[in-house]
Amino acid sequence: MTEILFSGCSFTKGVGLALEDKDPNNACNVFAQECFADNYHCTNVSRGGYSNLSIYFATATGLLKKQYDYAFVSRPRVTSGIWADVGAGIQTQTWVISRLYYLFVTKR
Repeated sequence: MTEILFSGCSFTKGVGLALEDKDPNNACNVFAQECFADNYHCTNVSRGGYSNLSIYFATATGLLKKQYDYAFVSRPRVTSGIWADVGAGIQTQTWVISRLYYLFVTKR
C-alpha cells in the first residue's frame, strides 16, 4: 500500500467541503485516487490558516512520525520555485498548480 502525506493550508485541508480532508471531492483525495487507484492511504495534516512556517513544521512532524512513500506540501503565496537537497536523503522540487505551489518530497 502506498503511504501519502498531504500538508498545507485550508485548500489542502478541504475547508468548505462537507467532510473536509475526508471528502471524496477534496483535491488530495481525487489526486491520490487518480494516481494510486485503491492501493493508497492518505494522511492529511493540513489546517486552515496555517502559515508557511506552520506548514513546514506540520510536514516535518508528520515525516518524523511515519515513513511515507510520497509527501505533497502546498505552500500558498510563494514567489519562486526551488529545487533543493534538504539532507537525510530527501530531495524537493516545487511546481505551480492553480496558483498554489506544491512541494513534492521523495526519498532518494
